[in-house]
Amino acid sequence: MRVRGFAWYRCVPGVGAAVLAACGGGGGGYSAPTMSPPPTPMPTVTFTAPAQATSVNFGRSLQLTWTSTNATACTATTSSTMGGTFTGTQPTSGTVTVVPTATGTVTYMLSCTGAGGSGSATTSTVTVSPSILSTLSVAGITTVGSAVDPVEMGGNPYGLAIAPVTAGPITAGDLIVCNFNDGATNTQGLGTTIVGLHPTAGATPYRIAQSADLQGCNALAILPDDSISAAAYMANANPLVTAAGVVNTPFSADTFAHPWGEAFVAAKGANPAALYVSNADGSIDV
Repeated sequence: MRVRGFAWYRCVPGVGAAVLAACGGGGGGYSAPTMSPPPTPMPTVTFTAPAQATSVNFGRSLQLTWTSTNATACTATTSSTMGGTFTGTQPTSGTVTVVPTATGTVTYMLSCTGAGGSGSATTSTVTVSPSILSTLSVAGITTVGSAVDPVEMGGNPYGLAIAPVTAGPITAGDLIVCNFNDGATNTQGLGTTIVGLHPTAGATPYRIAQSADLQGCNALAILPDDSISAAAYMANANPLVTAAGVVNTPFSADTFAHPWGEAFVAAKGANPAALYVSNADGSIDV
């Protein structure tokens, strides 16, 4: 506006140099305020396993899994030495297996640092209970029964497995036993029988199979249909016995080195079922 011959100006940032001069700017120009950079984010740490309070029996391992963000280095600590080894430098994300060394409770901690500072996380409490074996009382042991074959009278069970289903004379949960000794001379390695027992006190054995192909039977594995894979040490064979007691030799083309152990793994996902047979010379067939 203009009053009695005087010129008045409203000074506004961003106007031309002539007006700024009139406003006392001296033609120096306008300087914008300096913007500060955003703060560097602080690290975060998260345990994804164990995700909640958990309990394991002494003798078992425990898996710890964690992730972090904005971190460049991490250091682990354990609340108690009985928790196992989880100390010192760790990757910013990872998985480790720890084995507690005693019973009790423990937590695991991870502290991570980065350009923005530090962050930390602690697992839920892990309770390490006594081992399963230590909870078994001698006073609670019950004798189920004899494993002697009711016909041939061979005994000395070297193999034991649990039937998964009911088939033939076998009932789900029955104890399936492989005898290493014969009945006539009670000589080790001459046994030829497989028997079953119901898992109740005072049970009597029932015959499943007898065959010269089973001579020296010392281990067995039960397949999902109750078929029995038997390691026959003296026969140097690995017969497959049906639940009805029929003895087959589907692996006769293989050259064994006196089979001594059996393990069956069921199919899972893309992995097919597998039968492993260990031999006295230390080799394993599959």
